[in-house]
Amino acid sequence: MPFEQVKAFADEMTKAGADWEIISYGGTKHSFTNPDADSVGMPALGYNKLSDERSWRAMKSFFEEIFA
Repeated sequence: MPFEQVKAFADEMTKAGADWEIISYGGTKHSFTNPDADSVGMPALGYNKLSDERSWRAMKSFFEEIFA
């Protein structure tokens, strides 16, 4: 996604007064949490262990925040 679109989204959410965040995992493809993603043979898909672990921690933190 081009940075300009990300910035436009961020601006829109801020203007709306939303409580939001964007997390971006550099060098990470679609399906990055699926250990079998590389076996599909599609260049846009790929498992990324580090991003998988980071995203899992981020999700758990978010759930702790909203469900605590």
